[in-house]
Amino acid sequence: MATLAPLSQLGGAIEIVAIIGTWCPDCHRELPRFIRVLEAIDNPNIRASYIGIDRAKQDPQGLAAAYDFARIPTFIVRQDGEEMGRIVERPEISLERDLAGILRSA
Repeated sequence: MATLAPLSQLGGAIEIVAIIGTWCPDCHRELPRFIRVLEAIDNPNIRASYIGIDRAKQDPQGLAAAYDFARIPTFIVRQDGEEMGRIVERPEISLERDLAGILRSA
């Protein structure tokens, strides 16, 4: 988790929207990892919100419709209302490194 150490000092509000489904095996694999990464970063400027969807990729409040996504889990990193990057279904390298790469541009 040394990759994440510099992210503990990031300033500015960053939101990570996680679109997930309880029925999705990839979500079962990646969501606990994601939570552990956030705990390791331990930065109050980085907050996560979660949108649970059904198999039709919808949620009762219609929140997921605001995001263009096709597969889950989708982790959307946003700052000042603008998308900085996203991780879709499986990380390219690892969740830690992919997220660190996105957040370093903050």
